[in-house]
Amino acid sequence: MIYLRFQTILSIGLIVSTSAEINLDQVINYLSSKNLPKAQIAFHNCIAKFNVKGLEQTNYEEINTFLCKLRDNIISREMDPNEMSQKLVEYLKLDKSIITKHFDKCCTDFHSRLFTLENLGKSDNLETFAQQIYTRFDGAYKILQDCVDTYSLSGYYTQPINRYETHRERDKKHKFCIRTAEFTIKFITSDYTLNEVASALAKNIFSILEKPFEKYCFAVYYTYLVLDDSVLTGLIQSASAEINLDRVINYLSTTNLPKAQDAFHNCIANLNIKRLEKMNYEEINKILYKLRDDLISRKIEPNEMSQKLVEFLKLDKSIITKKFNECCTIFHSRLFAVEKPQISDNLETFKELLKVRFYGAYKILQDCIDMYSLVELDKSEINFYETTKSNSKQYNSQKSTINIMMNINSVDYTVDRVIDQLKFSYFGDVEKPFAMYCCAVHYTYLVSDDSNLKQSLGTSDRSQ
Repeated sequence: MIYLRFQTILSIGLIVSTSAEINLDQVINYLSSKNLPKAQIAFHNCIAKFNVKGLEQTNYEEINTFLCKLRDNIISREMDPNEMSQKLVEYLKLDKSIITKHFDKCCTDFHSRLFTLENLGKSDNLETFAQQIYTRFDGAYKILQDCVDTYSLSGYYTQPINRYETHRERDKKHKFCIRTAEFTIKFITSDYTLNEVASALAKNIFSILEKPFEKYCFAVYYTYLVLDDSVLTGLIQSASAEINLDRVINYLSTTNLPKAQDAFHNCIANLNIKRLEKMNYEEINKILYKLRDDLISRKIEPNEMSQKLVEFLKLDKSIITKKFNECCTIFHSRLFAVEKPQISDNLETFKELLKVRFYGAYKILQDCIDMYSLVELDKSEINFYETTKSNSKQYNSQKSTINIMMNINSVDYTVDRVIDQLKFSYFGDVEKPFAMYCCAVHYTYLVSDDSNLKQSLGTSDRSQ
């Protein structure tokens, strides 16, 4: 049996529910994935203060890659947050003597930042906001209960929701709902900080806050209550939609975003652009995140990225040079980087799997071609069970693709060479960036299992 696991920097990890109901996995992944870049930066800033020997020589990107893995392991309960120091030192092959109180504090700073709550700002319509809390309370309460169960906590207010619940149980829930609304509105209308509100409510649930996930479960509960409607809609769509172009292209480009951002910064650093060097690293990353959305939604073309970046950052257009354009190209090409899958020795099984997945992969490729206005492919229906010469064009496409993909296990073939060959097979000499990127998406579907692809942070707007 083949074990295929698409190796990624960031495993988003949304476990898709069988209905459109939003669950714990979706919200906890939404919150921790959104906060991951800031948590990584906070960890590096913290470590930099303590001059940890051995860590200073370790590649920044390598540490970030493992921080992504640790985030996955923490929320999947493969490890306790308190074990992070030990796991990090083991992975980076450093001396255990570096695990000090300060080092532990940096690790705690990392995993606590994963669950940072959003500041809502001030609301002009408190009645509408309170109504939203009351409307979403049952869903949030169920997510809280699931979180309590998943991380083996115990909370006074978190008995399972039951339509046959006793009057006492209903009364507890009702009181907690009212307290949630009261404390949240106090934050909006007074000098209460968000942390003060969070701590007060969390203590209502857990009395004494001793375990990290007592705070983190509350953060997930609160996040669901105050989510913007557009984000909520995106999570609902991610729970019910089939695997399609949006889902795969979001999975791939979101997974690669941290490395793409780092590659851009490393490239720009060599150009000595003074105005850009003075700008906040985090601010530039936010713009790069937006540009990623705009690129895959086709609001901008890849070759327009330099212009848009300069406009967003309010810089002089004179900095747009050939080298600057190359840095922008590095960024959007890294968004679609792919890696070799892990394949067992049973190549015949791998070949059969490729045949089974070819229909879905080809459909996604055609959608990608339509979306980014590339060359035409045969739009007639493809059926795996009709791979005969009577269906010669599709049969040849399938045969050619599988022959190319079977080379991936060869020592002489890099994954980039496989993508190049797929591109030539489908597009010939077409040089548009998205000819290559659509092949990367096509490849990703072929080698990834459905549990990975049925994961996303919600779908981006795809305006035609």
